[in-house]
Parts: sequence; C-alpha cells; structure tokens
Amino acid sequence: MKFLRHVAIDIIITIFIIIVVIVKSTSLDITLAIITVLLLLARLSLLGNKALGKQLSKKQTGVPEWFYHVLNGANVVLLLIGQLWLLAAAWGVIWYLSWKTLRAAQASAANRKRKR
Repeated sequence: MKFLRHVAIDIIITIFIIIVVIVKSTSLDITLAIITVLLLLARLSLLGNKALGKQLSKKQTGVPEWFYHVLNGANVVLLLIGQLWLLAAAWGVIWYLSWKTLRAAQASAANRKRKR
C-alpha cells in the first residue's frame, strides 16, 4: 500500500472523471478539459525532454505498470460512456504517451546499468 501515495493524484482524477460523467455539468466538463490539456502538455514535454527522462528512470515508485493501464483505461471508458468524445480521445493519447514515457525511462535505466 506504500505505492498509493504515488498514485493519489491519478486516483483523484479518475474519481473526478466519474463525477463529471454522473453529474453532467458544463463547469465540470470545462474543468476536466483544462486538466486534460495540462496533463497532455506535461506528457508531451516529458517525452521530448531527455534529461527529465533520465531523472524519471532513477526514481522508482514501486507502482506496478498495470495499475496505470487500469486507471488510464478506466478514464477512457468512462469518458466514452459519458459521450465526451474529444476528452476520451485526449485521454487515449495521454495513455499512449504515458506508456511511451515509461518505456523510454526503462530503456534509460537499462542503458545506465549496462554502462556500469
């Protein structure tokens, strides 16, 4: 359960998406859109920044990879159920970029081990 503090924000965002889908409020939709754009920009900047990728590869959180896939998949499915098509597509891209960033961090960690 130690890894829960590393995924607290991810869990909170998933809960917020559930609330957005259930309540169907324009202000909540806009708030989620802003959060989504910010997260998408953050993921894009991580992917393009090699130095930050190296730092990420050093920081191991102990969170299983499948946990992120479950959360991201749930976010996409929930948004599809709520018929928020663009947000669902954006979360699909976030999911892909998260996977891509994780792979880059793992490759960087493997390269560092080989150099030792």
